Amino acid sequence: FPQNEMHIPPKDPNANFPKSTELKFYENVLYMYVLFFPLVLLVLKIICICLTTKKIRNFKYFPCVWISLTSVFLSLSIANCIRNMVGYPKPDTFFACGYDFHIGKCQKKLTNKFTLFISYPSFESVIIMSIAMNLVSIFQFVFPLFNIPCIVFLFLGIYFGTNTIKHFNSHPEDVSAALFVGFLVTNFIWNNAKNRISVK
Repeated sequence: FPQNEMHIPPKDPNANFPKSTELKFYENVLYMYVLFFPLVLLVLKIICICLTTKKIRNFKYFPCVWISLTSVFLSLSIANCIRNMVGYPKPDTFFACGYDFHIGKCQKKLTNKFTLFISYPSFESVIIMSIAMNLVSIFQFVFPLFNIPCIVFLFLGIYFGTNTIKHFNSHPEDVSAALFVGFLVTNFIWNNAKNRISVK
């Protein structure tokens, strides 16, 4: 999708926040997830093989890894398409480029000026929520009688997903939309994939 640029009224308070904090933590979480989530699934698979009880449900390892990674990257792809179409300015846009400007006339040297107009929905929050929902889904499938880990993962997803607001990296509406996208896409994929990962 082509990059759009939403019009900013002069001194719009939504784009007049202090400089945002660089959030490399969220990018690292994505890399760590891709590397370590297959190991988490492997540990769960070993537990399922060793402890054959009615309280623990076995699953197919490789389809589960594929479904998990697909749900995360599909959520990110959908969020990225929306960000490009909407072109919503980031909270620190005026701090980065000054007042009354557009992409072609930004006074300061920025690596990529288009990143100022991809605030909605929050990319970082989509990552966190999708990962949290993947953990919720797999633990709910393997341990259907134990809901506490699922509640903890969901709470952590919401907590860290909304953390970008206080760093002036996202608007509240950016985060709300991101949490919705991450939750909806991941939940939809897992609900339609249960038969594929079940061991009959």
